[in-house]
Amino acid sequence: MSLQFDVAWYWKPGSVLGDLVVDPKVTTLDIKLLEFQLNKLSKLEGWTARQLGDAVEGTISHELHEQQPKLIAKINAGIDKKKDRLHFSPEQALAGGLGKLQTLLRPADPTPAKP
Repeated sequence: MSLQFDVAWYWKPGSVLGDLVVDPKVTTLDIKLLEFQLNKLSKLEGWTARQLGDAVEGTISHELHEQQPKLIAKINAGIDKKKDRLHFSPEQALAGGLGKLQTLLRPADPTPAKP
């Protein structure tokens, strides 16, 4: 899978220095079926199941391709839901020191913190 996106940024007035707003948008999504192997389907197995898998592999690959615009829309909708996390205030960074600024700009860690 490959993903391409555009990232716009702008200053939003409101506070003394304003906020830096980052606005990413996914533009292209390319999903490719790298491997598909069917070994068993209900009571079909072995050679028969593999032949059936080979026959439907192109259909599955085509369906993935057809779903790409819908997936792009879903990804962009998910980004839009989290837009408030993409506002960065220089005032908060200056008030908290350089360490806080580095924390703000560091990507989120997907692993949960240990208690």
